[in-house]
Amino acid sequence: MINTILHKSVLQNGDTITEREICIGTDGITVAGEIQFAGQIKPFQFWSPRKNDKNHELVALLFSLMNNSLTDTVIVNYQERLEQYFDFGLGLKKISDKPLQYKLYGGISEDKSKQLLNFFEKLPKNKYVYIDMSNFEGMGTMFDDDFLEVTEEHKHLFWIKCSPIAKKSLERAEIASNRIQ
Repeated sequence: MINTILHKSVLQNGDTITEREICIGTDGITVAGEIQFAGQIKPFQFWSPRKNDKNHELVALLFSLMNNSLTDTVIVNYQERLEQYFDFGLGLKKISDKPLQYKLYGGISEDKSKQLLNFFEKLPKNKYVYIDMSNFEGMGTMFDDDFLEVTEEHKHLFWIKCSPIAKKSLERAEIASNRIQ
């Protein structure tokens, strides 16, 4: 894969095993695991895959399994933080329809601005909307006006379960305290 460097191929028990040296960058995450197949356990390891890599497909599958089976809040919050190391885009998920509730988690950087603004544009103005910020880890000041604008345009939008960083960010954006819960 693009994020690994071919090291050598060796023959083990009739199989050709390709050992790879991990390519490490300045920011990212190493993924390690084991595959059990035909009575053998084979370890694997790769570093920070990008969307459209085969390794990213594996990570996406693992996160999908975890999203559909894990419910403990501590584990879910850890998983959301871990997800930020991969190419999944904006940390956002719908929690419920009645009431309409979303969870915005992780950090927001410039590369996620289009997704954030797209989400804000699609929010219904005539419904109560709650955005859970319990696992929010921050944003640049460039988003302050966007958060203020969406809050002022949507009179029934509330920021709930705010982490200390979320509360500080929303206050910095000059969002009224009665909209932050």
